[in-house]
Amino acid sequence: MRHALKEISSAVKQRANEIRQPGGPPPPIPARPGQAVLAGGATDPLLAQPSEYEVLAYRYHHGTNLGAIFVAEKWLFGNVFAQGAAGDSELDAVKSQVNTYGADAARQTFEAFWSSTMTAQDWTFLANTANVTTIRLPIGYFSLGPNFCRSTPFEQYSPVYTNAWQYIKQYIATAASYGIGTLIDLHALPGGANGDSHSGTSSHKAELWGNSKNVNLALECIKFIAAETKDIPFVVGIQIVNEAIYNAPGMYQFYDTVVDQVSRINKTANIYISDGWDLTPALRYTIDKNAKRDTCNVVVDTHKYYCFSEDDKKLNPWQIIDKVAMGEVDGVKGQGSAVVVGEYSCVMDGRSWGNIQGDQRKQLATQFGKKQVDTWQKNSGGGFFWTYKMAWMPGGEWGFSEQTSNGAIPAPSLATIEKADVQERLARALRAREDLKRASLAQHVNYWNSVAPGQYFEHWRYQEGWELGFNDAQAVFSYRVNKGGTRKGADKIGMADLWVKKREVEYEVLQEQKSGAGVDKAFFWEFGHGARQGIKDFEQTVGFC
Repeated sequence: MRHALKEISSAVKQRANEIRQPGGPPPPIPARPGQAVLAGGATDPLLAQPSEYEVLAYRYHHGTNLGAIFVAEKWLFGNVFAQGAAGDSELDAVKSQVNTYGADAARQTFEAFWSSTMTAQDWTFLANTANVTTIRLPIGYFSLGPNFCRSTPFEQYSPVYTNAWQYIKQYIATAASYGIGTLIDLHALPGGANGDSHSGTSSHKAELWGNSKNVNLALECIKFIAAETKDIPFVVGIQIVNEAIYNAPGMYQFYDTVVDQVSRINKTANIYISDGWDLTPALRYTIDKNAKRDTCNVVVDTHKYYCFSEDDKKLNPWQIIDKVAMGEVDGVKGQGSAVVVGEYSCVMDGRSWGNIQGDQRKQLATQFGKKQVDTWQKNSGGGFFWTYKMAWMPGGEWGFSEQTSNGAIPAPSLATIEKADVQERLARALRAREDLKRASLAQHVNYWNSVAPGQYFEHWRYQEGWELGFNDAQAVFSYRVNKGGTRKGADKIGMADLWVKKREVEYEVLQEQKSGAGVDKAFFWEFGHGARQGIKDFEQTVGFC
């Protein structure tokens, strides 16, 4: 460990030397107008330190889905289906139970399933072996209780769901007790966002879109979830649609309405939207939304599978591994977009595998998983494997448990280091802080002096941004140590583009409050550049790469 820290310290000094202007020391750090100097030379904080919710919501999400616990899928769990069930959806399961055993017995069966599927051993594995930060928890609109089942196919079976929401809240609380956040995924919407059985029924129709009754009920469901969870910091977001069909009519208008309505309930909530299998326009949508004030931020959920399309089935494992990429984010970097991979796996089609079996197949599946995880960590705010829990644990190439054990889906670097190591790296970063700040400012000033000599700038705004970015990265990194508990490791900001945009918006509001609406914003861009660099400098110093 000490050898690694010495290497980090050396790298910090090297970086500081590299970016100073040759032939002299960096320029003095300018004070911002009205800046207070505190004891020991520290300056007053510009914006509030990240809250616990913000740390949990914006840190990198190394996660897994919990699977078909609250939205039945027969291929994962057949035990909630009574014999003779007509299909493989939640509606088929509850209908078969009620018709066979009656409503009260069906309720007891479902509640026993909900309460027993995740054990203490499961949660311990997720927290301490897999080093999960966040779970994605699929639920259905029917999971919110009988009031939300009226005038839907679930109405006559609604007594089964009388206590379902209480069980969901218990899952959230249990996850939180292990230091794990929850992304609530409204997996099954009224009418269905797609025609698959995981939308709740076996209708094979996507009847949410273009149906005002279903859209209005979906909106009421989302508002209920937002109100119920607004004071729970470990609910890191609400996903309002899972796998919307491609080019769904009215999809973005629906998103607009949801963002507007939820913002009135809890404007700090992060809203996750489906990309509808078309990531680029969804990212551009978030850029527009995330630049606004007093509204929820929006994150895109995209799913990356390489086993379903005919094109992928024609590829061999080496070709599929080479294909893994997220090039769509390159065109929007630095603009405030955010994306997570809500579902992925280590599964390839049988045609891709061909005659490959045994150790070679295991090694290739592991290589496939690592390539995906590395790609998500470099280009997104997180990844959620599909899936953790099923009747046939550990799950093979669909199983988070098995693939974690195989080393296919490693947590980010530093997620597993001991608390003493976290504290030593933090102390080293704080000692290097002033040198890094001066060196970074020097690089910024020297660059603009060279490309725009004699022109006016407000480089003190760059310093303000750098200080804030460094502080924010430090707050996320040290969260687990400061929080206490048994979890080791450290975190990094995952959705950095979105976080910096959030800070830029807050900064603009603060400047207007201080100086009036007529404040000149011409050089506010320097603040954003500084914030990004402050985050990078901190993360490089502590060893996140």
